[in-house]
Amino acid sequence: MRNRATLISRLRAVGYYRLCAYWHPFKQPDDTFTDGTTLEQVWERYTFDRQLRLAVMDAIERVEVAVRTSLIHTLAMQHGAFVHLEAKNFPTVPAEKHKRFVEELREDAHKSSEVFVEHFKSTYDEFPDLPIWVATELMTFGKVFTLFRMSGKYIQNPIAARYSLSGKVLFSWLQTLNYVRNLCAHHARLWNRELAIRPMIPSETFVGTLRCLSATSECSRC
Repeated sequence: MRNRATLISRLRAVGYYRLCAYWHPFKQPDDTFTDGTTLEQVWERYTFDRQLRLAVMDAIERVEVAVRTSLIHTLAMQHGAFVHLEAKNFPTVPAEKHKRFVEELREDAHKSSEVFVEHFKSTYDEFPDLPIWVATELMTFGKVFTLFRMSGKYIQNPIAARYSLSGKVLFSWLQTLNYVRNLCAHHARLWNRELAIRPMIPSETFVGTLRCLSATSECSRC
């Protein structure tokens, strides 16, 4: 990159420290750069990482919505619309932990300005307690994953079976996807990153399942 003005503009937009992570692979043990390395190459990797995060977020959204839908259906069919509010439905979870979870949901309901929440508030007496299919619309991926984790194997396994998986494998991948989603949401580097939370190695069936979940609604396999 010979244009000094362009270089200064990009450093102002991105920052030296952030950009240096992308030239690290070009460095040699003596801290010099491999012959032929250019700042344009570094910038190409930076822009590739941004595009990678967008693509990954798109795929994770589809997985999240599909699993959340399965979780809502399974819980509601077994315990009713307000399943998430009763500690007895989560026998492996300490009562205090479940209480905090419910309190956070109620706080989220009070803070929300969503039209569907306002409608429920003006129509039903249960507010700030929301039916599970309403409450989950306010949940982050992290909270949906927490609900999945709290639900235990008797809920996890039937959900996983819909995707030809064990509950253990699905749990592992949701945990990793939640971690990766947080990286993407905070614009952290995803390219050339060693994940701190790694999923279980799936079977070929699961690879096909992920492809199916992240595909469009016109997927011929669905």
